[in-house]
This record gives sequence, structure tokens and C-alpha cells, in this order.
Amino acid sequence: MKSTKLVPLAVLGTLAFGALAPHAQNTAQKLAYVDVQSVLKAHPKYGELDALNKQAQAALKPTQDKIAAIQQKGNNATAADRQTLDALAKTYQADAQKWQKQIQDKTDPVLAQVNTAVAATAKAQGVTMVLDKNIAATSGLVIYADEKSLDLTSAVSAQLKK
Repeated sequence: MKSTKLVPLAVLGTLAFGALAPHAQNTAQKLAYVDVQSVLKAHPKYGELDALNKQAQAALKPTQDKIAAIQQKGNNATAADRQTLDALAKTYQADAQKWQKQIQDKTDPVLAQVNTAVAATAKAQGVTMVLDKNIAATSGLVIYADEKSLDLTSAVSAQLKK
């Protein structure tokens, strides 16, 4: 009697599983890539970001140079040199964090605009997935790509200027 109850459950389970099984094979996926670095360089605020990065590097360089000079002494560094090195390292770390926060505060909105432009361009062209061209190339993630038909970089750059 128990076996007759299991048969309808097995049939019902098979039908339910078949109805819930994904049908990914039936839908075509359109992939593309974007050279994000090129898009960032085309962004209207890229000049500001680049200038801020250069300003940070220039501000941090004197401390870096002093640290390097003491480190070059190696085992010949005195106790005073090591104390100075520790103080310089702390100063450098604090200054670098301040610069990093300033840079991040200006970079985040730009990256958000780039992401929005990528999404809008992809959606308009029926693309379901976009890869970063440089990451895909260096990671070995993509073995082959038809660069002319898959590259959305210029379309995304144009979208940013709208």
C-alpha cells in the first residue's frame, strides 16, 4: 500500500522539477567588453583626478625619500636613525591615508558614473554581461574575443558625455 502512494509523489516530483529546471540553453547571452581605463581617461573629471594623484605623490615624495635614505644604511643605521625611520613611517602612513581619502572621495562618483554609462550602453545594445577588457586579457579569463564586434568602449565614452 505504501508503494502506491509513492508513485504519484514521484510523478508529481518529476513534473515539478521539470517545470522549475532552468532553461538557460534557450536564451542567447550577448557578451561585450569595455576598456575601463580608457573610459575613465575620457571622463570630463579625469584631469582633476590625475592632478590630485600627482599632487599626492609630490606631497609624499620628500618623506619617501627620507625613509629610503635611512633604509639604505641597512645594518649601519644608528638607534637614532631607526627612531627617525619609525616616526617618518608613521607620518607617511597618516599622510598617505589622508590623500587616499581625498582621492577616493573624488573617484567614487566618477566610477559610479562610469558604471551607470556601462549599464545604460549595455542595456541599449542588448548586452547581458560586460567584462573589463584589461582584466579579462591579463587574467586569462577570455581566450578569444572578436574585438571589433564586442568592444563597447567608445559607446560608453559617448554615453558619459551626454
